[in-house]
Amino acid sequence: MIPFPSIEKVVLLDRKAEMARNTSANFHQRFGASVRVFHEEDVACRAVLADTTMLPALAVNDRIGLNEVKKYGASFDVVFRQASPLSLIILFSDSATPEQVKRWLREGKIDLALEKKNPEQLYEAVQGIRSRWDSQPAKKLRAYIATQSHPELPCMSDGTEGVSLVDEHREIVKGTPRGEHCALIWDKVLSELVGA
Repeated sequence: MIPFPSIEKVVLLDRKAEMARNTSANFHQRFGASVRVFHEEDVACRAVLADTTMLPALAVNDRIGLNEVKKYGASFDVVFRQASPLSLIILFSDSATPEQVKRWLREGKIDLALEKKNPEQLYEAVQGIRSRWDSQPAKKLRAYIATQSHPELPCMSDGTEGVSLVDEHREIVKGTPRGEHCALIWDKVLSELVGA
């Protein structure tokens, strides 16, 4: 069964301790979020896999979250995505190049990319995520996902690639154009299916 993320929990991975402290304090003050802070990717991976009470959550990390951790054979973002498929991952970094960001978004390693030099963008993005998380289409889709045995596997096709229920939910919560389209469809379809 896929665990459902909580927008009240944040996993923050940032090598710079002062930046992590400030970001953590802001998350707690603005959103009342419970924040777990890590400065090393291997420690973050171990915690995500060992402590299920901290998941699901929203992940916010700088570029180190995309470094491969040899012990796990993957980066923190990949480990986190596998542990909590519906959760969103925000890259919060000034050092990633536009080409890297495009590639990581395309590969599904991250969901959003924001620059540290403008922290207000991060908090605005999280506020948007919170409102879309509580939207009727997202709630209905999560309820439907809970009834499916493998919602992370492609179950629909747009003619070019398979799309899973989990991917559709993430698009809705991110607020992308595709997500807005998915929200309209799922709200209508699920209303007809369950009469809600």
